[in-house]
This record gives sequence, structure tokens and C-alpha cells, in this order.
Amino acid sequence: MNKITSTIVFLGVAGLIIIGIVFVRSQVTIQISVGKPVPQSATSSLVGGQKVPAAPAQASVPTTQGEKSYTLVEVTRHDNAQDCWSVVRGGVYNLTEWINQHPGGSEAIISMCGNDSTASFVDQHGGRRSPESELASLKIGILK
Repeated sequence: MNKITSTIVFLGVAGLIIIGIVFVRSQVTIQISVGKPVPQSATSSLVGGQKVPAAPAQASVPTTQGEKSYTLVEVTRHDNAQDCWSVVRGGVYNLTEWINQHPGGSEAIISMCGNDSTASFVDQHGGRRSPESELASLKIGILK
């Protein structure tokens, strides 16, 4: 191989390496959680020149293999103050006894009855230990 050909090959390989490094550094991993809305209060970042909401801070929802699972249709049947179930981050919670104990008033809990309240719970309590702990104590299963 002559000197010119060697130089062209070297520059081509170097160029590919530089393009690869730039490409890898510009990639952003976005994690999508189906059925887990991102709260409006979440911070954003720029990806490809567009604003992308950050994933919400999420407390882990402990699960066990023997845990009962429910459909959203089943949860929607428990939609009133006398029988109140709700979904938060894929966990199903019986909030009936908590309605009259909630420090923010019963209406805040009644509005959660029978639906997926992930966004409203995260917006209001977003990772604070006491509400997360109270919610965990009311868990009855997971969403199918």
C-alpha cells in the first residue's frame, strides 16, 4: 500500500471513530413506563432540540409472587366514599378507611376512588416518606 492510500485509510478510520464517539455521546436513554403518567411538575431536559419530561421520582412498589392482581375495570367498581380503591404506580390500594383520616381532607381521596391516581398522588406527595408509607400500608394488590 502506498503512502497516500495509507493516509486515506487512516483518515477514514479516524473519521469513523470520531463520528461514533459523537453519536454515542449524543444518545439519551429515555425510559417509558406504560400506564405511569409523568406529572406536570417533573423537570424536563432537551433531547434532539425538543423538551422531554423527566421520569417521575418513584417509590418502589413492593411486589411478591403471591400478590393478588386486579384489572382496572375491577378497580373502577370501587368508586365512592363507602368503597374506594385506587391505582398508584401499578399498585392497587383500598383507601376506604383512609378517606376520613387524610390530613388534606376527604375530597382529595374521594377524587381518587375508582381510577388510576398516579399523576395526582405524585404531583401532591412526590416521594415524601410519610404519604408513601401510608399508601404502602393500604396496598391490596397490583394492577394486571
